[in-house]
Amino acid sequence: MNKLILNNEPAIRLGIFIAMIALMAAWEFIAPKRGRAFSRLARWPSNFAIVFLNTAVLRILFPVAAVATAIVAAERGWGFLNLAGLPSWAAVIIAVVLLDLVIYLQHVIFHASPVLWRLHRMHHADLDFDFTTGARFHPIEVALSMLIKLAAVALIGAPAVAVIIFEVVLNAAAMFNHGNVRIPIAVDKVLRLIIVTPDMHRVHHSIVATETNSNFGFNLPWWDRIFRTYRDQPAAGHEKMTIGLDSFRGPRQLRLHWMLVQPFLGGGGNFEPGAYKTLTRIVFAAVLIGAIAWAFMHRQELDVTALEAHLAGFGALAPLIFIAAFAVGAVLILPGVIFTLAGGALFGPFFGLAFNLTGATIGATIAFLISRHLGADWVEHKSGPRLKRLMEGVDAEGWRFVAFTRLVPLFPFNLLNYALGLTGIRTLPYVVTTAICMIPGGLAYTYLGYAGREALAGGESAVQNALLAIGLLVAVAFLPRLVRAFRKPNSISVGDLASRLKSEDAITVLDVRGADDFTGELGHVPGALNMPLAGLSEHLDALKAKAGGTVAVICLTDKRSRAAISLLEKQGFTDLLLVDGGMKEWNRLGFAVNREGNAGNKGTAKESSL
Repeated sequence: MNKLILNNEPAIRLGIFIAMIALMAAWEFIAPKRGRAFSRLARWPSNFAIVFLNTAVLRILFPVAAVATAIVAAERGWGFLNLAGLPSWAAVIIAVVLLDLVIYLQHVIFHASPVLWRLHRMHHADLDFDFTTGARFHPIEVALSMLIKLAAVALIGAPAVAVIIFEVVLNAAAMFNHGNVRIPIAVDKVLRLIIVTPDMHRVHHSIVATETNSNFGFNLPWWDRIFRTYRDQPAAGHEKMTIGLDSFRGPRQLRLHWMLVQPFLGGGGNFEPGAYKTLTRIVFAAVLIGAIAWAFMHRQELDVTALEAHLAGFGALAPLIFIAAFAVGAVLILPGVIFTLAGGALFGPFFGLAFNLTGATIGATIAFLISRHLGADWVEHKSGPRLKRLMEGVDAEGWRFVAFTRLVPLFPFNLLNYALGLTGIRTLPYVVTTAICMIPGGLAYTYLGYAGREALAGGESAVQNALLAIGLLVAVAFLPRLVRAFRKPNSISVGDLASRLKSEDAITVLDVRGADDFTGELGHVPGALNMPLAGLSEHLDALKAKAGGTVAVICLTDKRSRAAISLLEKQGFTDLLLVDGGMKEWNRLGFAVNREGNAGNKGTAKESSL
């Protein structure tokens, strides 16, 4: 079957194309949905002429078509379907569905980008809607679409048969869903579950901007529902709705030469700027995910030797190319350690460290900003109470949280860049802290790359450099303990604590001393909860139920408070404060204390002793 399709590709394409023209022309003649604003003679010659022009352009610019790209991809193992080892039938189905998703996303971005919209609006400027409208695309748009399709075929690893099936079905579906044909409403509802119908797509050609920016699907109808760009019916109804764009209403827009120059004319075509942000995010996210997927599939080709070979021909520009490659690698979640080792091997310990830090910082910043643009406000609106508390805790820590995660190399660098973009941490502190706090780990791995290069070259200092590199790696391995030992939690003075308690802020005082100390000579802060450190882990559920807002942890001085905060952070508590000086300082400054235990606390939420 596959061989039959491949051997008869031209005949299959041409035969289905001619058959669809005959079918749709007859259907529109017998059962039209709308009356015509212009005669077929005024529109069809130019619409068919653009088909022949586009065919010639594609043959000239792309002698290697999508099918040939699929064959080359299969021979060289490009694309995840060629690596997945799926049955051929499953690969064909998956490839067709994914290629249709690519076309949907491409359609969205041609509406979302002002420059690309100028090309695409020629399709929308048709003043009537029939099957020939489905072939009315500007040659430049067709060429760009082919580039996108070739890239998608290679990335997906689509089988050649799947590419033929997809292209044939897409061309036939484009004529069908642009048809001026009447379909019973009940039948249309069923058809919309599996294919884009004329009534569904006609909404997309409305003069109303909100309707123009909906129903982007050409073949499968699912994407519009998934990405919430679906609109059921036009507001004015199918018979009364106006087709086209408000900026191009003259009959001359139906002539071939005006169609070709239209992208270079003035007028926006009633595009709705409000749709730009959402549509761009959808497409940008899809492109980013596709690029990351491609990088993941080819990550085995990335090594120090390959980087050196690629950079060898750039001469003085090699450092800039390396920095750019490191930054792109960070965005695509490629292993940063390979770039860092390569930097040391290629440029030495000093310049290698400088280039590594520059590339890593640029890549981390780009990933941070991408994540913030795509998802920060969505996370803010959709996050539940627990996640919201966690985010607020990270925001409160600010640059200190960034410093901690950068100094502790256990945190995955590339994923952390995107995760931090979803928080409220400001950009400048993020960038500065990232650059500074990557120095220890960067130095260790840069020097390791340099030492490895020296060892391979047989230099006299190879052993000394290797020992120094090992020492740096050991130091980095112990860095997490050192950071945790010196990391000071957010603190509050006893004076500020007393002020906040008087102002009735949402703050809970947690005393982690033993019960005897809690009611002893120094007493406790009025209203404090008593949960001794030794049994604190057993009372976490009670603490979550009783504590509201910020939790201020206090003990005799601050040793047990630090240990308690460390334990609570591991259990997901975020808004924690260490009371500086503890109860000794509270008593020294003469603030009120309570020395009563359970009997005097009356069982209130903040005054129960546990």
